[in-house]
Amino acid sequence: MLDQGETTRGLNVTARGGHLIVGRVDEYGADPRFRLTPLGGGAYGLSLYRRKRWEPLPFEGTLEELANTMNHELGAWADDWS
Repeated sequence: MLDQGETTRGLNVTARGGHLIVGRVDEYGADPRFRLTPLGGGAYGLSLYRRKRWEPLPFEGTLEELANTMNHELGAWADDWS
């Protein structure tokens, strides 16, 4: 799903502690951008990695809906900064 979006293309996903961590890898190592937290019933909550902390965002939905949110509303955070 992430590779279908222009700004989310190239993001990778890893599972950690029950969460899905979405980020990029650059010459300095892992660069986490988002965290998807399961809420039940196929829904997830979205958090942004900022200032070395996870900040919950007011977005909830299916993986497809949140991939769309990351690609559009949060495209500046998802984009490749290199």
